[in-house]
Amino acid sequence: FAMNNCYLRSYQDTYLTAYSSIADRHYIKNSRIEGAVDFIYGGGDVFFDKDTLTMTRKDGGYIVAPSHGNGTAWGYVFSNCIINESIVSGATSYFGRPWQNAPEAVFINTKLLTGIYAAGWYYKMGAIPAVFADYNTVNAQGN
Repeated sequence: FAMNNCYLRSYQDTYLTAYSSIADRHYIKNSRIEGAVDFIYGGGDVFFDKDTLTMTRKDGGYIVAPSHGNGTAWGYVFSNCIINESIVSGATSYFGRPWQNAPEAVFINTKLLTGIYAAGWYYKMGAIPAVFADYNTVNAQGN
């Protein structure tokens, strides 16, 4: 599955990536995905390329809730994405929390225009993450 220049908008569970197969592959480019609670969730290998993720909940929330089966190659890879806030100003969120199985999610070269808790990830949900990481995350000023 590939998606380019699209806009997905909801509150909770905006984008279910896959559920029954570890072989599912997605490529999402230059798109906007908006939500509040676990708004990107499921399994499969998904590469997010230069996308904008928008947190809309005033109390913050969780961007991803991955549920990757054993044998999943990469899980969720967010590359050169922006994490934005829309309606709400000053909300603090988590990159995500582990839903089921062996969740995998990595944020690379991410620009934060909203607050993310210092821990980055919330570890209480239903699984132990196989990989939860971020690399070269910067705030709006590049710090």
